[in-house]
Amino acid sequence: MRTNRTSTILVLFFLVFAQSGAMFSASASGQPGTVTLFSNGSASSIVSLTAQQMNTNFGLEVPRNVTFQNAEFVVEAKEEFTSPGQVSLDINQDGTKEWAFEGQGFGGMGLQTVFTNNNSNQTIPSTGTASSSPFYLPLNSTLVSASINASFTTAVPAGLLPSGVLTGFELTDIDNDTFEEVVLFSLDQATTGYQSAVSVVDYNSSSGLNISAWVPTCGTATSISVGDFNGDNYSDVISVAPADNRICLHLYDVNSSRIGNATPIPLYGNLLSAIIGDIDNDGEDDVVSIHQNGIVSYRKYISKSNFFLDNVTLTVNENGTSTPAQFSALAGDYFNGSTGNYSVIVVDSLGYTSQVKWENGALVLDGLAFDGMGSKVLKGDIDNDGDIDFFSPTATGYTIAENNGTTWNTVSSLSNLIFTDATLADHDNDGNLSIVLPDISSCDGNPLTKNGNLTMYNISLSSLNATTTSFEPWTCPLNSLFADMDSDGLMEHIVPAGEGTSVGLFIGSHASIEMDVDLDGQFDLFAAGYAGDGQNGVGPLTFVDSFGLVQSLLSPLTIGSNYVSMDYGINMNAMHFNFTNTGNGSFYLSDLNLGYDVDFVVDTNPSASGNLANVLNQLQTAGTGNILIDLPFLSTQNGTMKLSNLNADYLPGAPNLALPPEPVLSLDILTYEKVGISWQDVVDFGDDFLEFQIFRVDSGGVFDLNNPTMTIPFNDIEDTDVESGKTYDYSVRSIHLYGVTSNMSSRLTVTIPYPAPPAAVTGLTVTDTPNDDGSSLTIGWNASIDYPQEYKVFIESSEILSLENLSEVATVSTFTGNYTADFASDGNSEFLQPGTPYWVSVVAYDEYGNTSAQFSSFGPVYTVNNTVRNSSLSLSIETSGLSNATSFEMSALDSLHLNVTLTSESTSLASQNLSVSIVGQNLNYNVNGVTDSNGTWYAIGVEDLTELSAAFSDFIGEITIGVTYAGTQSSTTTQPTLASSLNLTGMGLLRTAVSQTTSTLDLNETGSFTAEVTLTPELPTQNILLANVVYDWQLVNQSGNVSNSGTVDVKAGKISLTGQANAHDTLTFSPLGSQNWYSPSISDIVFTFAATHVNETGNQTSNNSQNQTDNTTVLPPFPDATLPGTLECSTAQYPWEGNGTDTAITCTLTNPNPFEVQVDFSWKVVPTTPPPISFEPSLLPSNGPVLTMPANGTLEFEFTPVRNGPSDGLFPGMQGVGYVLQLTCFDDETSRCANMTTPSASFEGEIQWTLGEMLVLVDADDDELSNDESKGGSGALVGGIIALLVLGGAGAAFVLLRPRQEDDDWFDEFDDDDEEEAVPMPAPRSSRSLDEIKSSGDDFVAGDPPAERRRSLFDEVDGKGRIDDESEFDSQSADEEFEEGEVESEEDTDDGISVDEDGTEWWEDEEGVWWYREEGWEDWAVWEE
Repeated sequence: MRTNRTSTILVLFFLVFAQSGAMFSASASGQPGTVTLFSNGSASSIVSLTAQQMNTNFGLEVPRNVTFQNAEFVVEAKEEFTSPGQVSLDINQDGTKEWAFEGQGFGGMGLQTVFTNNNSNQTIPSTGTASSSPFYLPLNSTLVSASINASFTTAVPAGLLPSGVLTGFELTDIDNDTFEEVVLFSLDQATTGYQSAVSVVDYNSSSGLNISAWVPTCGTATSISVGDFNGDNYSDVISVAPADNRICLHLYDVNSSRIGNATPIPLYGNLLSAIIGDIDNDGEDDVVSIHQNGIVSYRKYISKSNFFLDNVTLTVNENGTSTPAQFSALAGDYFNGSTGNYSVIVVDSLGYTSQVKWENGALVLDGLAFDGMGSKVLKGDIDNDGDIDFFSPTATGYTIAENNGTTWNTVSSLSNLIFTDATLADHDNDGNLSIVLPDISSCDGNPLTKNGNLTMYNISLSSLNATTTSFEPWTCPLNSLFADMDSDGLMEHIVPAGEGTSVGLFIGSHASIEMDVDLDGQFDLFAAGYAGDGQNGVGPLTFVDSFGLVQSLLSPLTIGSNYVSMDYGINMNAMHFNFTNTGNGSFYLSDLNLGYDVDFVVDTNPSASGNLANVLNQLQTAGTGNILIDLPFLSTQNGTMKLSNLNADYLPGAPNLALPPEPVLSLDILTYEKVGISWQDVVDFGDDFLEFQIFRVDSGGVFDLNNPTMTIPFNDIEDTDVESGKTYDYSVRSIHLYGVTSNMSSRLTVTIPYPAPPAAVTGLTVTDTPNDDGSSLTIGWNASIDYPQEYKVFIESSEILSLENLSEVATVSTFTGNYTADFASDGNSEFLQPGTPYWVSVVAYDEYGNTSAQFSSFGPVYTVNNTVRNSSLSLSIETSGLSNATSFEMSALDSLHLNVTLTSESTSLASQNLSVSIVGQNLNYNVNGVTDSNGTWYAIGVEDLTELSAAFSDFIGEITIGVTYAGTQSSTTTQPTLASSLNLTGMGLLRTAVSQTTSTLDLNETGSFTAEVTLTPELPTQNILLANVVYDWQLVNQSGNVSNSGTVDVKAGKISLTGQANAHDTLTFSPLGSQNWYSPSISDIVFTFAATHVNETGNQTSNNSQNQTDNTTVLPPFPDATLPGTLECSTAQYPWEGNGTDTAITCTLTNPNPFEVQVDFSWKVVPTTPPPISFEPSLLPSNGPVLTMPANGTLEFEFTPVRNGPSDGLFPGMQGVGYVLQLTCFDDETSRCANMTTPSASFEGEIQWTLGEMLVLVDADDDELSNDESKGGSGALVGGIIALLVLGGAGAAFVLLRPRQEDDDWFDEFDDDDEEEAVPMPAPRSSRSLDEIKSSGDDFVAGDPPAERRRSLFDEVDGKGRIDDESEFDSQSADEEFEEGEVESEEDTDDGISVDEDGTEWWEDEEGVWWYREEGWEDWAVWEE
């Protein structure tokens, strides 16, 4: 505040002369004096106070008509007195106290029992260091007595959990909270309610230690092991039941946060022990077990399918022998540190230890072995070099095995220590391991006595050394484990303990605590031990002040400069205690009791009267004699104090105590920066005026008359310490001599206005943040000229029309120039998402939160994810065949449901294009699709693969299912994504049904047999694939020895073998092992043999001349030559232009031979250019695998037409394609085919078909001319010749034949008895344009047409298509004409082209093939003889 100094000289003048007048008046009236005795006539007095009752039985007796110059007395507090608590004195009962010992944290007068927060106790959490709340002791007091109860409880309170009798326990972080829990195992049914059960002890800071419900497990279990089978970071548990050769698996149930129910898993027989460990180092734990007779076994858990694979075993022999070892111990770990692989060691009964690891898909011995180990192995890093060493108790002592990185070096020592339940652990978390041995020799069965302990021994690589350290957690402690369950650096001791009926699991850390009383940095009190909370039998760890250190160390601190000045001249020292502790926990302070002696002087006070003398003056009256003034003390408790040292000096004559006027306030100035107030002039307040007290409180507040806001000698103020928007109440009173005050003025209530709000910001820009992941916008704007206090940024997913109910995403302090920053969330505190439209506003606010109604807004704008993300494909296969994550086996008739999921960093990618390919040797199938909202594409779903395509009949051999994702480019709605692919390789199976008419074969009299088995594939079209199947066969005699063996091919869908055997032999056919794609219904086909069969009829006629009979059956001789087969085919008619109605030609091939034959097929002529129509055979292997036919069998197949182009160059009518079929005797390994004179026979034929008429538009004139010409006799003759030509041309192979044109005149000389065959006209083999022929590299060679195409005597003379029967043939004319034709041909040799008499063009290519083109043709055709 600032005062307006007016009439300063006048005010000072009145003040000076008023004081001078009083002094003179008092001096003139009599002698001064001093009051030194209380009203009871004593210089000191003991005053007894009753709580909350005013004591008026004691006071001061002073003369009338005097003016006191000063007055004081002493209040004495004594430790020996009963403290009256807090005490106050209000002499004139006006509500304004003349003295008081009161206030928060003061405690009782003479006895401090509270802290400055007025609490008498407190709990102080500590993670290592802590301080108590402060407490007060009066300055210059004498501390007579001091005590406090200070104790400590660890975060995990020590005590015995009522777990019952335990068989075993393990440590693990079972719930993935980074803290270790204890898994309990008990065989005590009274404890668990089950024959065998597991449970978990967990700690959390809110509820402390908790034991879960018991879960039943394998009834005959003897131990447990913990690990993580499914890689979910939650630990799983197994119980091991050797008697049942199994384990019980308990997977952690994340949803219910508990151990799951037991699932029995069988292990290899003769089980001894099992543990959990990732021996195959795939990131997921497995089961490793040991068994009798040296068996080490491993069962891999498949988390995706939730099952175990079969046991994989290794047999370990005793050292240097071939005798299987008898195991006594098993241990596993990452023996070479965290960077190495998991492996196990096994110890046999002789103490020989072998290391077993997983390598190349099998359990193998590592080669690292050592001796001297016992039946229990303790593992840990004894020498702190980062790898695992061993300690093993033996019958005579112990063995220490050091791991030096390549092997273990052992040291064996003699010892009489009892190592039962020994533990190798870092019990105090100092980085060094110790051997912990329980001593239970003194246990007496009484749970009320504490017997036994845990003794620590230091361990080195060579020996154990005794220490003086031992712990007594509970009576009769057993084996121990150590874990930091709350991660405070202090190890919890976990020990089964107890006697009689009081048994359980002790858990608690051994803590140490210290207390610094005098804050000199040196700790004065110390304690160590287990620190509980009293709930489980262990109380807090408590400081014991046996030597009174608190009193002796605090006493000197009451005399010093570190004090706080309070009202009524009282000064207080603020003190506290400092603590340290190991681990985490809480200090509890109570029963603070500090007794002290101190003197308080009653003199000054904070009220307007100012001191005791002014109060006495205000009580003066006129007249003579004395006045009795009470000293009405009020206390909060019953107690005692002492009053002494009264001294009150006075002068004769009473003061003038007229009541001053009440100030009347007026508001002069009101802005957002200040308030101006004034009242009456100073002269209106009289000669004894001293000053004005101004009071200000928030609206409705209570004025503190002892603490004015300001004091001034003037009658106006300007209050600049104001805040816009707030409302204040003002009041003023005047202060006069002798503590006289005016009444308080009426309240003046003032509300401070706000300044004008800042204008809207300018230059707002919003853009996508470049090169980011699409999670932020870059926003910039110019500084406001109104200098606002701050700017608020709003980002919303809808247009911003009002700021009401919106939350800002950021607040930016005032700046100059331009501001730019990136923002990543909207007003709902949600991260910005790529492709989402956003609107942005930036609003300027003044220091009072005001802003203009207008604000800048921008939008919509989009965030764009510019970072390229990886993509990941996963494939899910379900089939009626077999499939897993790495392979599959299916046949053509198996179902297939194939789903593809596309993700990027665990985020599903929707609406993305994917492709799937299924590729085999003769199969290439592709399908495309799009992922759904979950990033999944259900690519294939069929119950039969052939539903996808008939080509799946070739789903044989190695098959690769490939998935391809091409990736995406960046856009406003799409983040760029890298391409990815995934391949899964499996096997396509040829499944066949195996049938044999009999399993017992007859032997003839020579011991010969014929075995035959029929193989039927799933699809008829797969018969040809059986020709690639090979079977091994073995003939085993009665003694079990193989008498003969070999291989046999499957032919015509059958296995056939002829040979010789004995009656008790066994013949077995087995598929050749390398044919993993072949899957017969029966793997091994077995035949047995009946006794030798002899013909009993005796009617067989021999070949000798005597025609005698005998009992021998004579088989017919094997043919010497192969007979050609026959092929019968259907016919078909095809339209000139393909319309999708072309049908296949069906043929039946017959084998007339009494033996199996191999079929070879080829087209008679294979053109270099495909004809307009060609045919593809369905089964016949022109260049494929071997095709066989059974003896006297038939084979059906089809020729499917293929249109390679338009029918130009062909002619309507019958067409044909020539073929060659060869049958060859198929050797059955008896060489009978090789001995034939003619083992092969070929025959030729033609596949015939009819080409429909070409559609031609004919006008009327042409029809008339055609009808006239058809009347001639030569027309009929030519028609007959054409028919003969068509029939005769059927032998041409694969090239489509055409009929002779009607305008060609042919005639032959023939008589009635002998008719010559018509010579067929050449048909085009293929047709190409001249440019095509040139581009193919063929060169033209000049020359005459082929001789058979030159003119002869039978050619037409006039070239008009008719010959007169009566005309004579002029040979000379014909020769001349022929010569002229030759001249014309020679002359017309450009590009090697010749033209004959009929106008047909001819040329010969480099290969000697003749090509021709008739008049009107555009393309050339090959000439066929």
